[in-house]
Amino acid sequence: MNIYRTQYNKDLSEDYIGKEIRACGFVENIRDHGGVIFVDVRDETGMLQVVSNDDKMFEGLTKESAVTLKGTVRMRDEENFNPKISTGTIEVLASEFKVLGKANNELPFEIITSKNVNEEVRLKYRYLDLRNPKVHEVIKFRSEVIKFLRSKMDSLGFTEIQ
Repeated sequence: MNIYRTQYNKDLSEDYIGKEIRACGFVENIRDHGGVIFVDVRDETGMLQVVSNDDKMFEGLTKESAVTLKGTVRMRDEENFNPKISTGTIEVLASEFKVLGKANNELPFEIITSKNVNEEVRLKYRYLDLRNPKVHEVIKFRSEVIKFLRSKMDSLGFTEIQ
């Protein structure tokens, strides 16, 4: 069993309500609503809302920190449904939350807007740029094309020379 996750965020649905899960990813956003704290955790497949009444659980947490968590999936209140994301009807009530790698408070750019940043800065901080879902999608597509071409050329008897 994977100690960091039981499934990817995109695979979570209302079918998981009442079940305990493990998830991991990067902190996208932190919201404190007076005693109830919400943390959006992003993995390579999507977003997951994590909630806790324990303000100490998320103490010192910063955006883009790498985290892992354990908790129970539950239905969101209907007025809090988010149709923009696949997990918009559920949230995870955290029982454990661990920071695997804390990010600095001052990032050189916002991840979601990295495509609008100067290319030199993006290259310097490419590990952050790759967290942008659109950039990640392009890289994955490029990888699939190259894998297909290599496979096709290999099946035709070509030898790859580097």
